[in-house]
Amino acid sequence: MAWSYSEDPASSNRDAVRFLIQDTDSTRQLFQDAEITYLLAQEHNVYMAAAAACDIQAARQGAIKSKSVGDLSLSYFGPEEWKRRATILRARGSAHQVLTAGGITVADRDSLQEDDSLLQPYFTLGQHDNRSTPTGESEKEQP
Repeated sequence: MAWSYSEDPASSNRDAVRFLIQDTDSTRQLFQDAEITYLLAQEHNVYMAAAAACDIQAARQGAIKSKSVGDLSLSYFGPEEWKRRATILRARGSAHQVLTAGGITVADRDSLQEDDSLLQPYFTLGQHDNRSTPTGESEKEQP
């Protein structure tokens, strides 16, 4: 498996995710390149992908916070800290998210309106724009 970091988060989204979750030390690799690429494909932006990575790290660590053997004691960045970091990143990510309401593109709408084989709506925008007199002459605009 591959792990890489260019020390320039602006150079790639993968490096940006690594920077945000501090997976920048090659001797302490948290995620492989393919795993971060997968998260980037699943999420809307680098902040959301980093938040998902933090959630995964919290799940990986379970309830381990520290370990002691004799006089040696180690403290870990516990699951609560990963969850807290995920919350912060998710809040930042939602500010950078592009909201969509679904629907179709303007070009698709125009082609559907021009298709005579489709049932057209009874009411359309601007249906009353062409006002004419009973003789067929257009009304002149009143000042």
